[in-house]
Amino acid sequence: MSKAKKLNAIIDKYYSKCQNKQRKCPVDGCNENAISSHLLQKNGIINHIATNQHVRQVSFDKFPTIKYKIKLIGVNQALTFKGFCSYHDSELFKSIEGLNIDFNQYRCQLLFTYRALLKEYREKEMMIDFYTQILNIKIDGLSQDIEGIKTIILGNQYMMWDLEFNMKCIYEDLFSNNRNFNFLAFSLPKIEICTSSAFSFSSLMESFTMKNDALKKEKPIPAVILNLIPFRDDTKLIIGYNKISEGNLKPKFDELKNFTLPNLLKELSDYLIRYFDMWACSETFYQNHIKPNGDELERLINFFTKENQFSQIQISFNLFGSLELN
Repeated sequence: MSKAKKLNAIIDKYYSKCQNKQRKCPVDGCNENAISSHLLQKNGIINHIATNQHVRQVSFDKFPTIKYKIKLIGVNQALTFKGFCSYHDSELFKSIEGLNIDFNQYRCQLLFTYRALLKEYREKEMMIDFYTQILNIKIDGLSQDIEGIKTIILGNQYMMWDLEFNMKCIYEDLFSNNRNFNFLAFSLPKIEICTSSAFSFSSLMESFTMKNDALKKEKPIPAVILNLIPFRDDTKLIIGYNKISEGNLKPKFDELKNFTLPNLLKELSDYLIRYFDMWACSETFYQNHIKPNGDELERLINFFTKENQFSQIQISFNLFGSLELN
């Protein structure tokens, strides 16, 4: 076996091990293991856009390809992550698991947000485990960027702390009258794409300030939480942020409120391409709006989500450009 193939096999082994590692339920006082749960409910949302129990999903195709690809995937595996324990996954999210969801209710918006943030947290948790193990790989002739790997680990730790802060605010709101978050809710024409995730218009370094001649992190990254949910006859877009980031994000949200529908959909398309590494769509949407330019879309997703999401390059591709808007 060549050195490159040997290295890929070792990396793949560690990556899979970290992906499959047991994770604890994040609810305070709960020591149960997290189950593999859906980011959005299977019955009523994912099933709603499935064909023959399958959807198309943007997924990371691990080693040796190391690319994001749009793959056909069964609904049982679609948009899954190590979330909460079985009890809390069922009890805590009852109000957004049925067929009568009030998307304008603050508590429901919080619950969608909670899962989105935890999914991001799990990704950072897994990457820290993965790169920590990579530091210990010993292969003759392999020169590792030790300091670079340590920087990646530290960066993920900072982002986990920010996510923990926001999840604590959500948990506080769920069991009190506090309202730590602001949300916008839109009803869009029926678009058979669903996702739930968090992202930021700002880089990690922008959350540091210079204090006493040293960089200090005193506030979380201004995180945007976005949920796109096909439901019955339309598609719900819920987008929000923690009020601690109001100074950074309120102007952008005020702008979104005044967008025309075509402009709002183009903005949404840019977000999905630039910031999101996991979303699913129906086979019909894929065949009609993605497949004709699928290679270009995958190229853009890989360009932005890997390391260029904060570049100033404009995206000409529009996922919704060929939709007929009534």
